[in-house]
Amino acid sequence: MKNKKLRNLIAVILIVLFTFSVVPKTFQNDTFYVIELGRSIANNGVDLQDHYSIHGNLEYRYPHWAFDVINSLVFNGLGYTGIYIFTGILASIFVLLVFWNM
Repeated sequence: MKNKKLRNLIAVILIVLFTFSVVPKTFQNDTFYVIELGRSIANNGVDLQDHYSIHGNLEYRYPHWAFDVINSLVFNGLGYTGIYIFTGILASIFVLLVFWNM
């Protein structure tokens, strides 16, 4: 039993280290949009309009508004380093969920 717990602990540590090593340190173009959209939602609420489109009065459904707001809050508090760490933590959680459900 003790040997199995040690193996699982080592596996979890290695999975987290590997996950952080493959999370890119560069960001997509959408990162800037997500941060600003999250800031807008936090300040003004969800209004079903895309204020950052070149088309006027474009309807937008905000499919992942909570993610946008969280990214904006992380960026406001910790900057791009915080977004990198947040992405690494989320990726680690997803990989560990897959590991534990195998």
